[in-house]
Amino acid sequence: MKTWTFENPTQVDAQWIQNASVKDLLRYYIFINQEKAVGLSQQLGWSPNYFSMLTSGRSKLSLAKIYPVAELLKIDPLLLRNKVMAEAQPEYFADEHKYLYSKKVFPMSVAIMERANQKGLKYGTLDAEQLRILDEAFKQIKELESKKKPEEKADSESKADS
Repeated sequence: MKTWTFENPTQVDAQWIQNASVKDLLRYYIFINQEKAVGLSQQLGWSPNYFSMLTSGRSKLSLAKIYPVAELLKIDPLLLRNKVMAEAQPEYFADEHKYLYSKKVFPMSVAIMERANQKGLKYGTLDAEQLRILDEAFKQIKELESKKKPEEKADSESKADS
């Protein structure tokens, strides 16, 4: 039986997410959710070794199981769907991106998704109060960024002078 090792990246960024295979993405989310593969399989009522086979690469995630897995591991379902499609049907997926709008994963959205996951929030629609709070948080972040920009300019100018 082949064994595999997985090193958890210290900083997951948009580039890592974009380049990760389905099995690496699943391994990462199993790790950050502090779950065991056997327990996850049993929670969904599947064979106990199902997640082990997915994370080892011996089996591929079927299209019908994308959404239950995404919900269980708190992965963006569109991200997981795109990765599964790209691996299962690379020719079709390449053509799909030529003609259809595709959602890109950016560093800010990855950071927001990771923070939501750490705080125990599930993906889905937000109610009016949650949207108001989120709007206020974005407003505060924007204010912090605008305050930071003049300081960064001064730092870069002082480096250029020396």
